[in-house]
This record gives sequence, structure tokens and C-alpha cells, in this order.
Amino acid sequence: MWEHETGADDEVADRMRAVAMLCANAGQHSTATGLLQLAVKRLPTAMGPCDVGSLPAQEHRRLEACRLILERGALQPWPPTLVQLASFDQSQQPSVIPTAVEQAFVDLVRPLIAPSLNAGDNVLVWKGLGWGRARLKGSRTESDGCVTYDALLGGFDLKKNLKPHHVLSVDDEGAGAILLAAAQAGQTALVDTLLAAGVSVFAANASASTAVRAHCLIQEALLFSDTVYLCVAVASCSGSWSYRRLPSISPSWG
Repeated sequence: MWEHETGADDEVADRMRAVAMLCANAGQHSTATGLLQLAVKRLPTAMGPCDVGSLPAQEHRRLEACRLILERGALQPWPPTLVQLASFDQSQQPSVIPTAVEQAFVDLVRPLIAPSLNAGDNVLVWKGLGWGRARLKGSRTESDGCVTYDALLGGFDLKKNLKPHHVLSVDDEGAGAILLAAAQAGQTALVDTLLAAGVSVFAANASASTAVRAHCLIQEALLFSDTVYLCVAVASCSGSWSYRRLPSISPSWG
């Protein structure tokens, strides 16, 4: 139907994008990705190709559809759609190197990556029995090189000397949201690439779900299968994280 839609190309593309958003809101991300790729075909060539000249036209189009969204920010409900656009079936494109697509996608996401937490940022802090909303007041580097944070919890309770793993940045509409969506989709390679690009492993949604937690929940579902996969995130005192998957192990139930 959309291939034969009449009207000015930019107007048709806008209508496609609007319908794609409705589909994404309904969780129909496959339909949304298809509409966005059709919208890209309608846009003027002045939009310019992604800097991935060695990739096939289909992957070009998927990445340009990502840019169509990212030009306006990774607002909800787009992060899962973006992750689906950034992934592909290599059996259909055997000549495409996955890391090339992932890296090109991360290059598009890079402007959304916040370098660090800053005073005034909305955060979640660990209260001992759960997470609470707070506003970051500042940070300091201790004599041992460790970074600690001060945050105002609930508008009046000042929490001092918080460790990095006790402070989560709330990122429902940015690079952190894309990282979480990639983890929830089981796209481990994309998660690794985003982390390597500087997306914070401490990014969380309003429910305090992080990429590591989402990944571990997925792997927990494999607990009673033939193989158990382990995911490890190790925090350093500076607040940086190393992230790796351990080799799979066979469970022993004794």
C-alpha cells in the first residue's frame, strides 16, 4: 500500500514515520522498521548516505532509518526499534561483517552519549532496601582515586560519599535507553560495542533496570536448559566497568 502512496515525498515520509511510531508504541517494532525503511526511500538524496560505503544497500537503508530517528533523539518508543534496525540476519547477508554494522550504528548514537554524571542530573540512589529518585549534587575523587557522589534524595535527604554502583543515571530517552533495549533483546555484541563507545553501564530506566540486569534476567531463563551462561560486570573504584561474558558451563545438579 505505502509503495503506491501519492503526494510529495517528504509528506509521505512523515506519514510513514507517524504510523511507524504508532506501531512502535504498540510493540510492533518489525512493522515499524519496515515503514521507516520505506520512508527513507522517499526522502531527498540530500539526506546523505551513512559513512558505510562498503555495506550493501539494504544495510545502508536500515542505518539511514536509524539516523532518521536519532536526528530527533532516541525518544521512547524508539530504542527497541533502533536495536532491531541495527541487527540483521547474517544468513541473508553473509558478506556483511556484523561489527561493521554495529560500529556504524554506534557512530550514529555517539552524539547522545553523555560523558559522565553531572551536578543537577536526575539519578536513582541505593537506599539500602531499594532505589530512590534523587538529584546529583556533585562528585569528588578521593585520595585513593575512587569517585564518590553526593545526591539529594527526595528533595531534602542529602546522601554523601555514594559509591558509583549506588548511583544510576536515569536515561529513558538516550544512549542508555538503547543500551537497555539491546540487552533486553539479547544483542550481546551490540551491548559490548555500545559499552566500548562509552555508554554508561550505570544507565537505567525509571524502574532501575540496567543493561546488566536485563542481560542476567535473559540468561536466568536458560537456567534449566543444557547450558548456563554467565555475565559479569566488574566495577572499579573510578566508576568504570569492564564487561565480559564468561565461557558457558554445564550445570551440575548433584
